[in-house]
Amino acid sequence: MSTPATAGPATAAGPRRFRNPLQPLGGIVRVVYYLALAAFLVGAANVLFASGTAFGWHHGTACLTVPDQLQPPIDRTLQWTSVTTDVHESRVCVQHAAVHQAFYSTLAGGLGLPFFLVAFGLTSRLLTVAAKGGVYRSEVVSRVQFLGWTLLAGETLLVVLGTVGKVHLYNDLVPQHANGTYWTPFWDVNWAVPLIGVALISLARILREGVGMREDLEGTV
Repeated sequence: MSTPATAGPATAAGPRRFRNPLQPLGGIVRVVYYLALAAFLVGAANVLFASGTAFGWHHGTACLTVPDQLQPPIDRTLQWTSVTTDVHESRVCVQHAAVHQAFYSTLAGGLGLPFFLVAFGLTSRLLTVAAKGGVYRSEVVSRVQFLGWTLLAGETLLVVLGTVGKVHLYNDLVPQHANGTYWTPFWDVNWAVPLIGVALISLARILREGVGMREDLEGTV
């Protein structure tokens, strides 16, 4: 009677499923992007079809926060203007804002969300392209570099336009200020954005070197 051979494993181990490490991050970015886009569309619809206000695109209420370095405005400096003052800041608002006041209000605080949508849209597309074909490709390098320059130039333009809007709105809503008009207090730079832009531009240079080394290695095989 023959002895049965030692049984091997019941089932052979199947191929290990590869999970792209960029996939979870890409999903999170897309969710944030679509939520921000929905908020933007709701705000735009509120301006166009309802009586509300958003982004300064309506003849509604235009408000400006006066920096601490400037003298607090006098209460009711203009007709239909209200002033709220506390220990740290003053806020002046005008109801039934004129077209130019709504335009200045848009420059002062209504461009952040569109810039956010552009940045996240580019980031989402970058992660999608990198997840499908790999990181070390010329297309990925170009997209990383373009995103970096977009953040750097976009934040600079956002600060300049925002400052212009705030200064003009301040001169329009507080015409009787005795301390003059200074541009410096109205500068509001989010330093994280240009720093990330510079980091992405530097990363693109590093990735470009990696792409070149990979192409040279593939050429010698």
